[in-house]
This record gives sequence, structure tokens and C-alpha cells, in this order.
Amino acid sequence: MSVEAFSGLLGRCDVSPTGKRWFPVWVGRYASHLSKSPTARLAVDRETVIGFLRSLRDAGVPAWQRLQAVQSIECYRDVVHCVASRVAPVAASATGVTKSQEVLKVYNG
Repeated sequence: MSVEAFSGLLGRCDVSPTGKRWFPVWVGRYASHLSKSPTARLAVDRETVIGFLRSLRDAGVPAWQRLQAVQSIECYRDVVHCVASRVAPVAASATGVTKSQEVLKVYNG
């Protein structure tokens, strides 16, 4: 999910007004750190996030802002996971493949 799409979905999430304002900013900075375009899906893994936080620390960003950056990235990760879990069954039914059929296919080899 892109930073732009994430920003659009924040309006429907249980996030404070401050979070709705700043989460997209931090996720955008995370995208810049990864050298990704704002329209690209961002990888969220431990090593990458730690690298981002270290770069913020080295740039003199205060701890409370680094915490907000982590919360922003966690929210992005959670929103992406939630959307993916809702889209997968729809995509599978659109192709005529159900989850039970996928399991049987794997089980039967």
C-alpha cells in the first residue's frame, strides 16, 4: 500500500487527530529512507525499521519523535495487513478458488 493510500485510510482508523496528521509524514520519511516512491508498497521488517530509527537518532531527532515514527510504521503495517486480509478472500472468490480448495491443492500435491 502506498503512503498516499495509507493517508486516505487513516480517516477511518481509530487514530488520534495528531496521529492522522503526523503518521503519513513519518511513513513518508520512512519511504524516503528506503528510497521508495510514495506510491510504492513499503517493506516493514525489524532490521529496516531499526536502520531508519538509527538514522533519525543520528540526525538528532528527539526520542519522542522517534517513538511517534515507530507508532506510524506500526500503524502502516497493521493497516496493510488488515486490507490484505480483507482483499484476499474477495480475490480468491473472484478467480473461483476458495481457501479450502487452496488447502486441498497443497495437501494433495
